[in-house]
Amino acid sequence: MFSFFNGPTEIVGKDKLDNGIIVSTVLTPDEGYETAILDDAGTYPVERYDGREGAESGHRKWMVDGALLGNGDTIMMLGWLSLIGEEEVTIVLENS
Repeated sequence: MFSFFNGPTEIVGKDKLDNGIIVSTVLTPDEGYETAILDDAGTYPVERYDGREGAESGHRKWMVDGALLGNGDTIMMLGWLSLIGEEEVTIVLENS
């Protein structure tokens, strides 16, 4: 287990796709279960779930969706608590 500032408390899945995108689904101490897309520029939470079953299903969905992402495509990054709003981000894949 990790503390609030050190990272996830449970890893549901972490997969590197052929295009270089990483799909990571974890149980976070602040927002619960969430999937994030990682590219060469950052980490972007994209979906949250009520429980582990939804997180497992969502992880599989994002593995499919993530495989379709390319350099310059955009996704919506979720906000954090009520402090940061959603934001459209551009995927950066340096080896593309």
